Amino acid sequence: MLRMFIPTSNGKISRRRYIFSFILINFIFAFLIIFFNDGEAGFLVIVSTIVLHYLVINMNCQRLRDSGFIYIKTYVFGTLAVYIISIITMIAEDFACSGNGSMIF
Repeated sequence: MLRMFIPTSNGKISRRRYIFSFILINFIFAFLIIFFNDGEAGFLVIVSTIVLHYLVINMNCQRLRDSGFIYIKTYVFGTLAVYIISIITMIAEDFACSGNGSMIF
């Protein structure tokens, strides 16, 4: 099961394993992020979030490739563009956490 998290160009991932792993990873990391957010461990929240996104992007790339999607770099760069735009927006708003999200800084 752990081999699905290692980037490879020839590994396969079934639909059932993908859905189960996706749900399990999101539950585990949501719990970790909520647990670390209750204390003063902002760094661990950021690390948990980065690891979560790495695993999700890697699994999605493998599943897209298995589905016949050819332009995997398009998905990766599109996802990274969303993250970069989010960071720029956060900096432009001076880290104001007045939305529905939880404050980690």
